[in-house]
Amino acid sequence: SVTPVPMGYPRRCASTYLASADKILITLTRVVLQITQQEFGQPVGRTRRTVQRWGEHGALLLPDDAESLANAVRPVRPDLADQFMAIARAPSSFTAPASIEVITAVLQAAADAMGVSTGAVQPAIVAACPQAAAQGADVGSVLAAFSPPPP
Repeated sequence: SVTPVPMGYPRRCASTYLASADKILITLTRVVLQITQQEFGQPVGRTRRTVQRWGEHGALLLPDDAESLANAVRPVRPDLADQFMAIARAPSSFTAPASIEVITAVLQAAADAMGVSTGAVQPAIVAACPQAAAQGADVGSVLAAFSPPPP
């Protein structure tokens, strides 16, 4: 099963879709391939320490990393390769926390659109965001609903 496991920030941009790999899948794959933690990390450019953490906590994997691991294990265990391919295809709900710069930019864009100060628009945004989150919507889908259709 693919379950988001936020364990810190990914090495690439936060907008990249990530999916989690269970710690058992990581460890089992390493044992099946009979390789060290360092050797396991080489195809995806990760260190021995990173793979050690994956074995302890699970891993957030980029789709291409999951696919590389699937290709490595497929000759020996196609069933494990299929699990990595499922991870490669499944986006997670993990997103990075908004920085102060992002929050400021959102407030300023809303204020500019309404011709008011950021202080005047902030209560509306504060009221709207939890409602979107409670409905399980992401920012992209909310924006799409308000965007004009393409010509």
